[in-house]
Amino acid sequence: SAIDLCTRILNQDNCWERAYRYLMIAYEELGDHGQVGRTFQRCSQILESELNVTPAKETIDLFQLLTA
Repeated sequence: SAIDLCTRILNQDNCWERAYRYLMIAYEELGDHGQVGRTFQRCSQILESELNVTPAKETIDLFQLLTA
């Protein structure tokens, strides 16, 4: 499943932002809105701590769309 694949990718590279976007979409399709938020928060925290950057506009826009 998409969730398993993204989890494996993030275990190898926890800064690959596209995997976080795919995870948010997969959780939204399952109706798990809490996991959408947790995934975005995890993405934000990891990018900040590892790379000192914020999520890309694409990731932020997706999160806002999914939580609107």
